[in-house]
Amino acid sequence: MIFDNISNIKSYENLGERWKKAFAFLKQYKGGDNGKIVIDGENLFAIVQNAENTREVDNLKWESHNKYADIQYILDGEERFGIASVDNLSAITDYDENNDIRFYKGANENFITIKAGDVLILFPQDAHLPLCHSLKGISVNKRVVVKVRL
Repeated sequence: MIFDNISNIKSYENLGERWKKAFAFLKQYKGGDNGKIVIDGENLFAIVQNAENTREVDNLKWESHNKYADIQYILDGEERFGIASVDNLSAITDYDENNDIRFYKGANENFITIKAGDVLILFPQDAHLPLCHSLKGISVNKRVVVKVRL
């Protein structure tokens, strides 16, 4: 997991060419309607999400992805975001290859608050619990999730 701000994203371009393209996209992206934006076919794409509101932690499931890394970028608003090692959780579903996702249950380990301008990069070993209420309560946010094929 990497947690930083979009202003520092150039520091991570050495991760590879797809990452450079992803960061270039994020630096210029100003917002738009919900949906998928293809950047480089199925190797690199973005999903724009205007989350109506965040949710109670108890109503969410931990998730992880095997084929893609996530770059979570918050454009507006804030949310709490749970982070855990998949090794510390119990899988409650088989891996769904078509949707690149597995769900888990387990203790709510570590939470961070991510705000506008923040970037969170998650790899297959990083289970995450997105869209949790911030410490201020329910919040609305606008985010872009860039999927980088590994």
